[in-house]
Amino acid sequence: MTPGGAVEEADLHRDRSRQPVHEHHAEPVAAELLAAIRNSSPVKLYVCNVATQRGETQGYDLADHVAALERHTGPGWIDVVLANNRFDAKRPGSYAAEPVKLRWPPVTIFPDSPTPRLVLEDVVDPENAHHHESADCDRGNPRLRARVVRPPPLPSLRGTA
Repeated sequence: MTPGGAVEEADLHRDRSRQPVHEHHAEPVAAELLAAIRNSSPVKLYVCNVATQRGETQGYDLADHVAALERHTGPGWIDVVLANNRFDAKRPGSYAAEPVKLRWPPVTIFPDSPTPRLVLEDVVDPENAHHHESADCDRGNPRLRARVVRPPPLPSLRGTA
């Protein structure tokens, strides 16, 4: 199956890399794959970092992460942004990262780009404030899935009797 074919068969795409958002630029991503994701019908979900990274995303808030992703990949393809709304998780040792602050909506360099829908959830690992709780971000999580993936519209019943 081609990358584009796999993309078309999915019902949800998500970007949940643990890498800083500025490393998500289009150059290392195969052009075919990025085009397939942009043009596919599934919901495109961006799971925002739960913490900043010194020297990488230090000082970034939620809107900054989304704006940076759009600067590197282009506008209008993210349907939903999932962001953490729990800020009492344990902070590991001396690591200087901070939780990503909730500022919304993003200001982008693409003024006509639609603003993605924001979903706030407790997605941080309670034992490590710098990591996602993978079960909470899992595409099989029914609670999260119901909030992110909109059900398809019901067929029209007009003209049938």
